[in-house]
Amino acid sequence: MQFLAALSLFLSPAVAPAGLLESDTPLDRALASAQARLESTATLVGDHSTWENAWELETEHYRVRTTANWYIGKRMGKNLEVMFGFFQEITGSDWEPSQPLSIFLFEDLADYNQFGTDNGEYHSSILGSYYASGHADQPVATYVHHSPKQLAMWVTHSAFHQFAGGAFSQPAPTWFEEGLASYFANAYWDQDYLASEFKRISRGSSYVPLGTLLREPIDQYVADPHSRFIELGMLFNYLLHKRPDTMTQKNADGIVLLAPAADYVSGTMRGLDVSDNPVHELLTVDLEQLEAELRDFQF
Repeated sequence: MQFLAALSLFLSPAVAPAGLLESDTPLDRALASAQARLESTATLVGDHSTWENAWELETEHYRVRTTANWYIGKRMGKNLEVMFGFFQEITGSDWEPSQPLSIFLFEDLADYNQFGTDNGEYHSSILGSYYASGHADQPVATYVHHSPKQLAMWVTHSAFHQFAGGAFSQPAPTWFEEGLASYFANAYWDQDYLASEFKRISRGSSYVPLGTLLREPIDQYVADPHSRFIELGMLFNYLLHKRPDTMTQKNADGIVLLAPAADYVSGTMRGLDVSDNPVHELLTVDLEQLEAELRDFQF
């Protein structure tokens, strides 16, 4: 999957991406404080200040490599392990990687930039992470941010591209995969933020009509990636969890009765014909009506 890396043709690596969150929550500050206390009391043997001797923190599905901070790397691995289960659930995939998926956590933006330059491609500066599919380890690359939630959102977006690249034999349409990546990155970490941002964008001049979004190639995202990611992330959130005729419905025993949106996601990721799925009709024949209902929905 080359989606985020493809943006390198249009972007300079010299600047930091705009933050998705304007301020940290009390939880973020508490986590940062706990991290500082841990660092001051932990006795960690060995010098891990160089990339050759970096920490390697493993979970069942991930290996986080970092020189920056043992605690942040460990937390990132645990967070991604949880997200891996959600990736499988929503896409209907039982894929298991043959070895842990690589995450490269750099100390700062400069090191992150240098990694992109050294590996023959500029990274995407629209996010604080990207899936380096051309690298031998095919890692998600990111760098330390003062907000734990911001960092989690960054790495989740790119980790979904990494998951999709391994789990499925062919890429999904650009809008589809970017939308799912944004859905996971936003809806699972801060639904209130996703809703408030969508409300703001949908009422302003930066809003991109769905008909345009569903046709745009990846290079068009450079103009305003944030609006596009938020809109597409909310579209998936709406179809999967909010709209009565597309969301998953279960009986009292938890058995799935209907799951139009989930079936549409699973089928599209597999490259199957989904033209008879009701979501396909919404996104084609009834797109204008769908868009109006999405923008009017009270999330």
